[in-house]
Amino acid sequence: MNKIDITLKKVCSTCQTETPFHHADALMTLSEHTTIQLHVEAGEFLPCQQCGNFLYLCIKARPYELENHLDNPMAHYLYQQGNR
Repeated sequence: MNKIDITLKKVCSTCQTETPFHHADALMTLSEHTTIQLHVEAGEFLPCQQCGNFLYLCIKARPYELENHLDNPMAHYLYQQGNR
């Protein structure tokens, strides 16, 4: 089963200022049949604090890499075992 890592950020359409999405500010791993439900608050997409223009949701996906998850004890252990 293939996995991918995604990050969600709010990005200004003009000045490209990035802000973490309030309830999903960490790297998330998805695999087949994964469902993500996010709570979006009313003020989540207010105009950019830098320039006042609109914010967009930016979803970045990349292949799953164990070294991106070393804050998890199990992933850290597996990474250490793979490097020996």
